[in-house]
Amino acid sequence: MSSLASVSVVPAVASVSMGNGSTTLAALKEGSRVVVHMLDADRTDLADAFAVPGADHFVGTEWIPSTEGAPQLSVPGPVLHGFVQAMTDTGSATLIAVTVDRIDIGNRRAPGLVRMARGWHEIPR
Repeated sequence: MSSLASVSVVPAVASVSMGNGSTTLAALKEGSRVVVHMLDADRTDLADAFAVPGADHFVGTEWIPSTEGAPQLSVPGPVLHGFVQAMTDTGSATLIAVTVDRIDIGNRRAPGLVRMARGWHEIPR
């Protein structure tokens, strides 16, 4: 995932963008259940592992099926649960609208992780 943005409050919709060569993107279709993790700042190792194009991101990573059946990592940060509402090919990437129907707030005291200017940065929550 290369971006995340809030699109709408009612209904709750977020957009994510994925490169068209993404193995995660290849597994998605409209209606697919998805989980979006807001990683804590101390999880740069996990963020780096998931950023490797074409890798099997779940090998060696602890995860469980969410209540709805989507892969959910065993990490304490906030988690958005939802389904793919729409997918739009924009050239080298696909913009995905995700209707969020559940949020696990997780550990709100830990700083979050964001990638900017080719590096990981800590942000307050």
